[in-house]
Parts: sequence; C-alpha cells; structure tokens
Amino acid sequence: MKKIILLFVALFFMVSSADAKKITVFRKGSEDGVNYNRVAESHALFKSSLSCIETGAIHCGWAVSPSIGGFTADEIEAYVMLQIDSGDLNGNTNYNGSVYVTWNYDADTDELVIVMDDGQI
Repeated sequence: MKKIILLFVALFFMVSSADAKKITVFRKGSEDGVNYNRVAESHALFKSSLSCIETGAIHCGWAVSPSIGGFTADEIEAYVMLQIDSGDLNGNTNYNGSVYVTWNYDADTDELVIVMDDGQI
C-alpha cells in the first residue's frame, strides 16, 4: 500500500511541476488574423495545441495557456508575431535560452504554424 501511495505522490509531483514539452499553434484563413470560425484547444500530458481555422467571430486564443520552459505560450506567440510583423515570415530561435521555437507563415494561404519545444522530447 505504501508503494502505491508513493507512486501516486511521485506521479502527481511530476505532472504538476512539469511544463509542456511541445506546444503547437496553427492558424489559417482569418480576414483579420484574430477571429476565426473554428477554434480548438487540446491538452495532453506534455503536449498542447491550438488550432484556429476560417474567418469567423471566435477569438483565437488559449482558454488555458500552457507553459513551456517557464514561459507561457501566449508570451512566445507574441514574440513570434513581432518577428512576422518585422518581415521574418519563417524562422527559428532559442527563446530565452530554454525554448526552441520555429514558425512558418505563408502569406498566400494565410497559414501560420508555430512549434514550441523544450528540446527534451
């Protein structure tokens, strides 16, 4: 019985203290780049994703913003959007030395993919 309790305590500590290992954001087809018809958010152990598709009235954003490497997905996505606004449509960086971020924006199809990875998968 003690082993089972210790196992649950260890598992709880690992899950509650762990950031996501990989976060993916996908956006496509909005006229304003903010509001979409379909917004889907999913969270699994060490993986989160946000998908926003087609022009609509739903704000594309996290209901529960995951974190990775001590930063929220919102913070990293804002950084990527600044890079895109500056003309860097495709790129990668080691965000603050702890999160590997890649992004690809296709202006012709209005498709944006951002992948955030802590490099420990």
